[in-house]
Amino acid sequence: MKKGLLLCLAIALGYSTMAQVAQRYPVGFRKANAPAALKNYKVRVPLRAAQAVDNGQPLATQPPTTAPNAAGLPVAQEETAGYTYYDLQTNNSISNRLVVNGDGTFSCAWTFSPDAIQITTPIFPNRGTGYNYLSPAGWLYPGGPTLREEGSVRTGFTNIVVSQSGAEMSIAHSAAGGDSNQIAINWRAQKGTGAWTLSYPWGHAYDTWPKACAGRTNNNVYVVFQGSGAAASTTAPPHIVAGQNGPIFFAKSTDGGQTWGPKTIIQLIDSTFYKGFGGDEYSIDAIGDTVAIVFSDPTTDVGLLKSYDAGVTWTKTIIQQFPIPMWVIDMPTDTNADSIADRIPTNSGDAKVLLDNNGMAHVWFSDYTLLDDSVDLSYNYFPGVDNLFYWNESLNLGQNGYIAIAAAQDFNGDSVLNVGTDTTTCGLQWGTYGGGITQMPSAGINPNTGIIYLTYQTIDESADVITYKQAHRHVYMMTLAPPYDPNTWTYPYDIVPSIADGGNGYLQEAVFACTGRLVDDSCAYVLYQRDEYPGVALAATTIVCDHNNNNTKSSDIIFARVKTNTVGIETNNSGDLFITQNYPNPAVNVTYFNINLKKNANVKINVYDLIGKSIYSQNVGSMPAGLHTMNFNTANWSPGIYTYTVEAGGQKSTKKMIVQ
Repeated sequence: MKKGLLLCLAIALGYSTMAQVAQRYPVGFRKANAPAALKNYKVRVPLRAAQAVDNGQPLATQPPTTAPNAAGLPVAQEETAGYTYYDLQTNNSISNRLVVNGDGTFSCAWTFSPDAIQITTPIFPNRGTGYNYLSPAGWLYPGGPTLREEGSVRTGFTNIVVSQSGAEMSIAHSAAGGDSNQIAINWRAQKGTGAWTLSYPWGHAYDTWPKACAGRTNNNVYVVFQGSGAAASTTAPPHIVAGQNGPIFFAKSTDGGQTWGPKTIIQLIDSTFYKGFGGDEYSIDAIGDTVAIVFSDPTTDVGLLKSYDAGVTWTKTIIQQFPIPMWVIDMPTDTNADSIADRIPTNSGDAKVLLDNNGMAHVWFSDYTLLDDSVDLSYNYFPGVDNLFYWNESLNLGQNGYIAIAAAQDFNGDSVLNVGTDTTTCGLQWGTYGGGITQMPSAGINPNTGIIYLTYQTIDESADVITYKQAHRHVYMMTLAPPYDPNTWTYPYDIVPSIADGGNGYLQEAVFACTGRLVDDSCAYVLYQRDEYPGVALAATTIVCDHNNNNTKSSDIIFARVKTNTVGIETNNSGDLFITQNYPNPAVNVTYFNINLKKNANVKINVYDLIGKSIYSQNVGSMPAGLHTMNFNTANWSPGIYTYTVEAGGQKSTKKMIVQ
């Protein structure tokens, strides 16, 4: 069980053969491979850090930064929901921190601290749930909240849930009233207004890192959380709970979160099958009585638990199998009995599950490689691995039948992930989040069309790598329409506004994106954290750049409305032709865009400079109805602003692009 935010770094020797996974990247997608030296870069994960991070290093008080006002951008409209000095929103899987209520209102929550105190042991004493509510009248807290919603109680790692009846609740963990953690539920009868009532349904029991969701078609609310096995230090014994060092508990409410039933360990993942799980290594979704839980951990399987009776009975499907059953730290990862520890391809613990309109489960998780070759209460992982995997219940590809659909992109055509040349200042040339390069998926769905909208974070090689000696991550979105053929994922789109779009994505780190589950015909909605600095201040001081660059800095919490017709599949255009904004923009050597045709048509493409001179023309000819990815090779074009026009079936559509 990992967590890579309290780590020491080392260089690995040796590189064993990795298992092959099917790759079905979108049309036009080019994967950027980490430099050879970084593929061998090895990170030590101590036993205590393997559980998860809760407190972390301090941030000095300063005013919050302000996100650019991106209203009217072609890609997204953005507003600042708030800020935080505590800049870690999850250890692994993304929590549900954004509810799209469907009536024009939005409930937002995040782990928040309005300040930090630098003492011998750094603390964030005022950490808790940051909450904001957006209605047609505007934000409940313009500029963001200044206090946590739980009053005097310190909490962290929150979720926001709105029940079918309209009750609203944040679900987090807390250590209030004792030295053991407990799940804290802050509830009120009506979303957006009224007094909160704080309760602890399961008392003091070392319970941590909840994930929660509403039943949506009934008044049920469901939650999963870890019965924390984490000890206070690497020398203290762990808190073994029901025979596991970190079991996963399940509980539910049938009255919209007012009262709760007992917590239970699902037998299919109890101590008979697994030694335990780390914090945040699970995800939950539900439609009525149909409940789906995905569990994951670098040292266990990725598996789907599914119930059709609101959690009374369960089935289990193994998606990715860990090759050494009941593995624990300091057990050599020798899979072929040759007395040599092997590198094991596994998962990052960040799996996310979504039920589509028919109740079929879709699962995403990221790549991870583990090696244990010594007895020192730690193991190694390799941050240079890179793939985001996808699986659904209809693929019928058998165990380990998941598919690679995304990774960091190669924008300049050199096949290498460009992360800067400074290999000494920081150790690692990008921020450390405890996994591989591409990670932390989240997804929503349009109930009218069934189209799934997926977000994830990965390194943007076209962003700055000099100022802070590390590459920046951005949030990307891609879509998949029924019948959910994995060959038809659309080309990913960077939702972080570039300088050309009025933002400053070139010098910004965008992470921890939560996509609202409800996507309408106009927009998908995303809540994410953004600042200038790669990594997080909660990294150990040994991770020099992460800690030093982020320390004393606050992060903005950004609410983004991403136009659905920008990210690949048009849903609200009445004509027969639609084109997307090119990506990347500004263009770097090669840039891509999608053409969406409602019927067969002859297609012609023209590009013009600012004075109207044609610099490129292509008569594509007849193209069938559907989505098509096109590209421009701009390597020999002069820097500047251009327009590109697509003509098809008597219609014309034009977009503006910038060439660097």
